[in-house]
Amino acid sequence: MKRAVLMCRVSTDEQANGYSLDIQEEKLVRYCLHQDILVDKVFREDHSAKDFNRPEFQRLLHYLKERKGQIDLLLVTSWDRFSRNARESYNMIDLLQNLGVNVQSVDSPIDFSDPTQKLMFAIHASMPEIDNDIRSRKVREGMYAAAKAGRWARKAPIGYKNTRDEKNKPIIVPSEDAKHIQYMFEQVALDIPQTTIIKRLNKKGFSITPSMMSRILRSPVYIGKVICKGEFGDSMEIHDGLHQPLITERQFYKVQRILEQRASRKGILKKKTQKEELQLRGVLMCPSCENPLTGSASRGGSGKKHHYYHCNYCKPVRFRADNAHEVLQEMFGEWTFNKEVQEIYDQVLAEVKGIKGVDTDLDRNKLIQEITTAQAKIQKARDAFLEDVIDAREFHAMKDMMQEKINDARRALEDLKGTYTGLKSKLKREITHLSNLQKVYTKAPVDEKVELLRSIFPSGIKFEGKNYRTDEVNPIVALSILKDNDFQKQKTRQLSPRLQLSRLVAPPGIEPGSKV
Repeated sequence: MKRAVLMCRVSTDEQANGYSLDIQEEKLVRYCLHQDILVDKVFREDHSAKDFNRPEFQRLLHYLKERKGQIDLLLVTSWDRFSRNARESYNMIDLLQNLGVNVQSVDSPIDFSDPTQKLMFAIHASMPEIDNDIRSRKVREGMYAAAKAGRWARKAPIGYKNTRDEKNKPIIVPSEDAKHIQYMFEQVALDIPQTTIIKRLNKKGFSITPSMMSRILRSPVYIGKVICKGEFGDSMEIHDGLHQPLITERQFYKVQRILEQRASRKGILKKKTQKEELQLRGVLMCPSCENPLTGSASRGGSGKKHHYYHCNYCKPVRFRADNAHEVLQEMFGEWTFNKEVQEIYDQVLAEVKGIKGVDTDLDRNKLIQEITTAQAKIQKARDAFLEDVIDAREFHAMKDMMQEKINDARRALEDLKGTYTGLKSKLKREITHLSNLQKVYTKAPVDEKVELLRSIFPSGIKFEGKNYRTDEVNPIVALSILKDNDFQKQKTRQLSPRLQLSRLVAPPGIEPGSKV
């Protein structure tokens, strides 16, 4: 006599549609009596079947593994009770068959030894997934339509609560926590630190974390806006909401300016370190999915640490960092500076010498005007402060902003004092660097290496084991290493044996773009 485990499943909205657990269990038990099958155990669950990461199903799976070879069947009333994901259904059926368990639906039994029956299973397994997709699309369309109409159709944000209007349509209204949200914005507008505000709110009985507070302060919902994804899910849209705003737009944008200033100050202090062992991180792109590669270290059996570049999206993409670095160094060593480009530089210098004086005068006058304008704005802000039109914090914010512009303009004026001789020496230095690229790159600090690579390869580079590929090379670099008589390189888009350009993107100035 065969032994079977029965599985009954419903989701919350299905109990009212004839899928109740009792009805399913009764039907399965009657089937086993009729087919002379011994019921070993019944599992009942109330969970969505979008995947098999369901608590009760995992207990069922553990039960079958402990009794491998003892259970013959896993019975469900219909295939959508088993799963609503076709791909995962196939994988789970294979796993269960390896345990000696055959899965069957009493409504639509399938003989998996018959190829034509497998096609029927594909249809049965796909229909619930298609149904889910259709339902999800309708929900998204409904939420988008509600957002365009100004209705918040999701769980109410902190400070609001869900309710219905006189037409029985969803809307949000201020809750008892609204006063805490208003207090939060008022305190930030006074430039009070967030940690201090959180402590004060906790004393008032309103518990909130720093991350929650940051999200609240950035959300336009509190000025009466509704945020939603675009109709095709490719952008975010903001619509005027029907709900009551908790704060004014002026206060909201003042808070945004303060938050941006704080973030800017933190950004000056924080500096992301780049490891020499992973010097290509941020420049290397995945050859499969074209996402940026990251890197990490792994300790081998001998205890030595090795560094690897890998893709967090395409898991199989993984290679040794030192191999990628070695090929890059060899590529730079093959590049030789084209003497024709030296002549072009000399011509450019001659032209620059002729117009430098005129350009310098124009730039100097423009910078002096910027300084004068900024100083006038500071004086205007000071007058407004003295007349109580703006408060002290707003005055200092304006003063700091204008003073920064004045300092930038003054630094630019200092730079203009450079002569043609200085420009010439700088260009010659750059030419020397370009002609000794391998040596320059090797000796450069890791941060400078990254900047150098980004300037040479604006679109990043892809490592393919023994060579690199890129969509774009800095045109000056390309012209410097590609001589006029290198017709074969121009034809194949190959700048060196270890670097190839995509045929879809031609570097500017090397050959005319194809007409498509």
